[in-house]
Amino acid sequence: MAMIYLGEHARLKKYGATTTGRKSVVRIEVEVGEPGALGFMLDELGRIEADQKHPPKRKPSRDEAEPPLALSPPLKQIPHFPGD
Repeated sequence: MAMIYLGEHARLKKYGATTTGRKSVVRIEVEVGEPGALGFMLDELGRIEADQKHPPKRKPSRDEAEPPLALSPPLKQIPHFPGD
């Protein structure tokens, strides 16, 4: 889930929502008083949009996963103490 942080230079001006059938649209208006805060907010919104266009790849289920390789157990290690 993505979140947007409103710092000390950003103020929530107004918000509203409209619903059509099963979908709703939320509109949020934010007033930003500093160019750096505006750039940060636009960058975060761009990342959210990119993440939604390219969702992370899902892990394959057990049925789809490749069978594990048959490997021998690791060799036992004998400690070596120099000077003994």
